[in-house]
Amino acid sequence: MIWPFSFSLPWHWLKFVTVEPAFFFYMCAFTLVEFGNTNLYLQKACRIDHTTEPDLETPCDDNEKGVILVANINTYVHSVKMFLVLACTALYSSWSDLAGRKRKFFLVMTTASILLESVMVCCHVYWWSVPPIYAAITSAALQVLLGQYVTISIFGYIYLSDIVDSENRTMRLGIFSSMKILGILVGKGVSGFLLHAAGFYRYYAVCSVISLVSLILAYVCIEDTSVPMEKKMLPYSRHNVSHLFRSFKIILGKGSAKEKTIKYLLLVTYSLLIFVHEGEFTVIYLYLKFRFDWNEVMFGIFLFYGCFGMAMGTIFSSVILSKLLKIHDALIGIIAAFWDAVVALSYTFALQTWQLYLISGLDVFYGVSTTVCISLLTKFCDASEMGHLFAVTLMFMILIPVCHPTYNIIFKTTMHTTPTTIYLVSFVLFLIAAIIYW
Repeated sequence: MIWPFSFSLPWHWLKFVTVEPAFFFYMCAFTLVEFGNTNLYLQKACRIDHTTEPDLETPCDDNEKGVILVANINTYVHSVKMFLVLACTALYSSWSDLAGRKRKFFLVMTTASILLESVMVCCHVYWWSVPPIYAAITSAALQVLLGQYVTISIFGYIYLSDIVDSENRTMRLGIFSSMKILGILVGKGVSGFLLHAAGFYRYYAVCSVISLVSLILAYVCIEDTSVPMEKKMLPYSRHNVSHLFRSFKIILGKGSAKEKTIKYLLLVTYSLLIFVHEGEFTVIYLYLKFRFDWNEVMFGIFLFYGCFGMAMGTIFSSVILSKLLKIHDALIGIIAAFWDAVVALSYTFALQTWQLYLISGLDVFYGVSTTVCISLLTKFCDASEMGHLFAVTLMFMILIPVCHPTYNIIFKTTMHTTPTTIYLVSFVLFLIAAIIYW
């Protein structure tokens, strides 16, 4: 039988697939593990005199105690962890340029870290009486040593900037960023259901399987693009701080005065945007659980709904606005940052569940401004300088863990009076970013 139409899959597109699938599965696993860890800390803190894993269907003995403890962990342990992760990633990024663009090693190493963490946390479930602070510290130590989502994100950006020309870079970086949002979408969407249905042991077993898939895809799909160097860089030199000073000299010491000013402004903007995203991410679950009495399943549905819109918005801005309509990156950044500011302000007036869903459905440009910022920065550098560029970027972000507790401190301080204050902070910072883009 001869069909009146022909259908063929665009197999030639597969040659462009590199780090994206591994990053997607990594973000799924990372989101699941972080959500599981948060609930593990909550359950350990709010259950009195429990020595084994409790029934999650039963209410906590002291819900407020658990919320405050998790906020404290986010304030102190998470801040120190982020500081060390950013510092190590900056050193690795700079070293990778000097060692001949070695990117694949760090991408594979980071995917392996989430697999090890999934297995390790099961030990803290088994020894339930161990205080949650020890579980938080051991997880943080593993992420510092082997990398975290910041590490795989940065090296993903570097890798794509190496292999993609400047004309298509915004689109590819946008697609890569959408993998992060889609990974969070899937992870948050199933996390609540999975945790309640399977319990902690099976929950982390699923995380381990997804992490293993990410590790395999990273090893198979990512091509080693390193080039031989006349002078071989020793592995221990990755922690040589002098590489960072060299990176600053290479990135910020060249170009006209106008170009240097633009670079500084873009670096400040990127730091502000990451600060907002990181801050909101650490408190949104606590905020919804405390103010609206949501459980894990309700939160998962809400995040699934919101992240789907964000993913579509990221793809739309990178493919339609940037690639097809050829709109300048700076204009896309202005639109995205102003839109984010309006959405953050709207959240401060949300009093009912339907209002939260309405606002979340409009939050389609969340994360677009950071992608645009990275794309603009890469266009000021040569391919051999991408590692140095992101090392400098991370050094600007190194102050974020110092400011990071702001969201948790504000939430703890205002949780009984005006808990929406956290969104007012986001509104102001997004507005500053939009003005800088302008």
